[in-house]
Amino acid sequence: MTVRRFAVAAVVGSLVFVVAPAQATFPGPNGQIAFNSPRAGDADIWLMDPDGSDQFSITPPGTHETDPAWAPQGQDIAFVRGEHLFVTDAQRGGERQITHGEFSAFAPAWSADASELAFWDSFDFAVSVIDSDGQGPARNISDVSPPQFDGAPDWSPAGDQIVFSRHDSGGSRDICWHIGNITLVDPEGNAETTLTSDTGWTDSNPSFSPDGGTVVFARKPDPCMRPPGPADLYTVPTAGGPVTQLTNTPDVHEDSPVWSPDGEKIAFAAGPERESKDIYVMNADGSAREQLTTDPGDDRNPNWHSGPAVTRVSGYPRPKSARRVSVPLVPAFAQCAAPNRTHGPPLAFDSCHPPRQASSEATVGTPDANGFPPQSTGRVQITAVPGDPSTTLDEADVRIKVRLTDVRRADEPAADYSAYAYMQLRMQMTDGSGCCRSDTTLRDPVPLYYEVPCVATADPAIGATCAVTTSAEALIPELLQERKRTVWEMAEPVRLYDEAGGVLATQGVFVP
Repeated sequence: MTVRRFAVAAVVGSLVFVVAPAQATFPGPNGQIAFNSPRAGDADIWLMDPDGSDQFSITPPGTHETDPAWAPQGQDIAFVRGEHLFVTDAQRGGERQITHGEFSAFAPAWSADASELAFWDSFDFAVSVIDSDGQGPARNISDVSPPQFDGAPDWSPAGDQIVFSRHDSGGSRDICWHIGNITLVDPEGNAETTLTSDTGWTDSNPSFSPDGGTVVFARKPDPCMRPPGPADLYTVPTAGGPVTQLTNTPDVHEDSPVWSPDGEKIAFAAGPERESKDIYVMNADGSAREQLTTDPGDDRNPNWHSGPAVTRVSGYPRPKSARRVSVPLVPAFAQCAAPNRTHGPPLAFDSCHPPRQASSEATVGTPDANGFPPQSTGRVQITAVPGDPSTTLDEADVRIKVRLTDVRRADEPAADYSAYAYMQLRMQMTDGSGCCRSDTTLRDPVPLYYEVPCVATADPAIGATCAVTTSAEALIPELLQERKRTVWEMAEPVRLYDEAGGVLATQGVFVP
């Protein structure tokens, strides 16, 4: 298997045309067209209306997604990110990863009942099928070895056939694909039928018509057997028969064709062979060519939806008001790891005696623990500051105030604890702010750490006071933007740490 993976890495740059996906369109009304475009940076999945209007992205910025494929029902779109398959709900968002581990998956295509996805597995040079929930193992439905490989699969709308392109370089060092045939099999890989067998052409990107009776594909002359030239679009009946040429554009390369759900039009990518392309549509006979995208980025891989329109999700649920969190602090204790007693009912669990404080550096006064009176109080206040829209300043912030009194050295409770403490807030943020890209949810909690100085008091009867007043933007400048809604979820309890990293105090309640 190692040798086969190396071979893919060596030639993958030459196979972009060969493996470009062109998924089937399921019958229905002409809905939105999905495509991938890098116009916002890395490639994202974009949607647009059939006339090219209302173009917007549905995948998060800063990642790289290609090969969109609409599911036959609902709003799910399969796509490729990092050589793995994912599925997202185009309306509501959220993702699930379908392939894991040592895979190199491209060009997903849905089964008619949406229970499976076919794809090109470049590790095995084969077409594979996997359950669309990602739970089962993938299975190969084609079995070839270099210099042959199968790619760019598409599933018939009836669910009874899979079409793909089979290529054979003949071992040529120039990567000349002497044979590029459009091939049909059933979903188990049986009943193989070759639809095209014209020597000297590279046939690829096959896509079923909504009635399943015709396959549209891209055909390019093999440079080792014919004069070089870009790809044009052709059709062939699935029952067998002559190939029909739809386009003849000597200076334009066309690939990734896909039918409209009503079967009247074909969408495709077109442009210079090795430069940026745009999305076009034309009538199914090749007439009335119309350009839909004009962005200088590389727009590719259109896929036509047969369901209702997906609207842009531009916001998220949020409360009317949650402006302040006021958290009392209590001394933190270590979890019981070696129980030597049983707690009394109704909590008849294993327990430890005596309880062990989590911090070995600091404590608070308590008569039965160290002979000093109980005088410690602590609180963390977190307050949202929305700012003043009447000014030109951006005053939005989150104010953070910490105070813990009567803090003493654990090894010498009569002495004040005069080192630093540290506060940690770990929050997960959903926001529409300018700092962190519009309407996003951070995948991982963001830690806010800050020092809390502990100052000895003049009164020998009371320990040190650890206190600080700060703000979120003092810790992370430009974290918030005025009039941009932001929801912070506290991913962990609010904690105050001693200088050595032990938990001194944590949010909680005390029952006197």
